[in-house]
Amino acid sequence: MKINSEIITRQQKDTWINRIKVVEDLQKVFLAIDVYGTLVNHLGVKLWFEMRGIPEVAELMASWRDKQLEYTFRRALMNDYSDFLSCTRDALVFVCQRREITLTHEQLDEVISCYRTLPAFSDAIPALKQLRQIGFPCWAFSNGRGDDVLAQMKHAGLAPLLSGVVSLFDIRTYKPDPKAYAYFRERVGSGQHDVWLISANPFDLIGAKAAGMRTMWLRRNTSIIFDTWGGKPDVEIYSLTQVAEALVRCQETRHLKE
Repeated sequence: MKINSEIITRQQKDTWINRIKVVEDLQKVFLAIDVYGTLVNHLGVKLWFEMRGIPEVAELMASWRDKQLEYTFRRALMNDYSDFLSCTRDALVFVCQRREITLTHEQLDEVISCYRTLPAFSDAIPALKQLRQIGFPCWAFSNGRGDDVLAQMKHAGLAPLLSGVVSLFDIRTYKPDPKAYAYFRERVGSGQHDVWLISANPFDLIGAKAAGMRTMWLRRNTSIIFDTWGGKPDVEIYSLTQVAEALVRCQETRHLKE
């Protein structure tokens, strides 16, 4: 199911509340929202490189992100854990060496510290406000250390709108390890209720779906295609402000079928 892009208004929020009241047996749902690339923009680090005249920054950022994820995947498979910002730093060192870019230890520290102060996407605060007002509990679900993610959420103004942070640092693994999604269920006490993962990362959604979660793909970049295996996401959206509407529609559809 695809949700067409639209501006969410206060009147629509009131309509959702009325619709939820009509669906008397609306199940409680738990929302796991990915952090990097979904709630906050990891490209916020881009400015640091641009201000220092480093060439081809967009390509550097893309290579860095790919290598960062590769390192987390490999660490999880090897059962050789290193925390997320350490993997991020190692990935940057590799990419800079490959591009013959020299950064001092102090400069590396500066860049990595930016990962604690990334900007929220413009749709994050209004979307979380909608979800909170309607009654959907939301957790930031991240590979990052809990203290780093919480600091990031506070910096971006998102912390007051969340029910909490679920960090995979607690169990020393990374998405898409099945243990990651099982841990989320355990931490929030979802029981048999639906858990939705909302993420801009296809690998994350495929992992969540394989673990029994429902999935919503935030397709921020329409040039990105979804993987051809692992099953399609349950819902595809283009803005976080479409999450609430999508959830209500799905719950209403389930109610009609029952």
